[in-house]
Amino acid sequence: MPEPRSLDFRLVQRICDLQQALDQALDSLENLQIRVATQHLVESQLIKTEHFANAQQQVITHLQTQLKRKQQWQQQLLHQFVNQAEQWMEKQQEQLQKLKIRTQQSEIEIQSYLVRLQKHCQSDSFTAILSQRPRVELESEIFVARMLTVSLGTHLQAIQQHTQTLETVFKSYQSALVQLESSLEPSGDLSISASPDEAIAPNQPPDQPLDAQANTALFELFHDLKLKQRKIDVLEVELARQSRLQIQSKHQCQAIAAERDHYRHQLQQAEAQVAALQEHILQQASQALECEVKIQFWKEQSEGDRPRLPALLKPGSSAEVNR
Repeated sequence: MPEPRSLDFRLVQRICDLQQALDQALDSLENLQIRVATQHLVESQLIKTEHFANAQQQVITHLQTQLKRKQQWQQQLLHQFVNQAEQWMEKQQEQLQKLKIRTQQSEIEIQSYLVRLQKHCQSDSFTAILSQRPRVELESEIFVARMLTVSLGTHLQAIQQHTQTLETVFKSYQSALVQLESSLEPSGDLSISASPDEAIAPNQPPDQPLDAQANTALFELFHDLKLKQRKIDVLEVELARQSRLQIQSKHQCQAIAAERDHYRHQLQQAEAQVAALQEHILQQASQALECEVKIQFWKEQSEGDRPRLPALLKPGSSAEVNR
C-alpha cells in the first residue's frame, strides 16, 4: 500500500512542478512579447527620428543653398550698382568738365568783349559817334551795357557756384563708392560643415560688420529697388487693367457690331415689307379704280335704261321683249 501512495504523491508533485514550470514559461513568454513590442516601438520611433532628421537636414541644406544664392545675388546686384554708379559718375565728370570749359570760354568771351568795348570806346570813330548822337540815348545804351555786364557776371558766379556744388557732390559720391567697394570684398565663405544651430542662427553677429555709410547706401539701394518694384507692380496691374478694359471694349464693339448687323438686317426686311406693302396697296388702288370705272359705267347704263323701264313693264311689252 505505501508504494502506490508514494507513486501518486510523486505524480502529484510532478504535476505541480510541471504546472509551475508552465507558469514560469508563460511569464517568460509574456516578458518576451513585451520586450518585442517595446523593441518594435523603439525601432519605429528610431525610424521616425531618422526621417525627421533627414528632412531637417534637407531643410538646412536648402536654407544654406538659398543663403548662398542670396549672398551671390546681393554681391552681383551690388557690383552692378557700383558699375552703374561709376558710369554715372564718369558721365557727370564729363558734363562737369564741359561745364567748366564753357564757363572758362564764357569768361574769356566776356573779357574779350569788355576789352573790345573799351578799345571801341577809346577809338576816334566812337568819339565821333558820341558827338553826333544825343546824350540820353548814349547814357541808356551805356546803362544797358552795364546791366548786361552785371547779369553776365552774376550768371557766371552762379555757374561757378553750381560747378563747385557738383564737384562737392561728386567727391562725396566717390568716397561713398570707394567705401561701398571696400565693403563688397568677401570676408569669408559660408561654413557648410557647421552645425544646424550655427548655420541658421538668426541673431548671430557677423565677424566683420559693414561700415555705417555702406550700410546706409545698401539700405537706400534696396529701398529704391523696392520702390521701383512697387512701381513696376503698379504699372503691371494698370497694364492688366487696361488689357482687360481693351478686351471688354473689343467684346462690346463686337456685340454692338453684331447688334448693328441684326438691326440692319431687320431694317432691310422692314424696307422689303414696306415695298411689298406699297406694291400691294398700288394693286388694290388700281383694282379699286377699275371697280369704280365699272360701277360708273353700269350706273350710266342704268341711268340710260331707266326711261325705257316703264314701257317694258306694260302688259304688251312682253311680246316686244320676247321679240
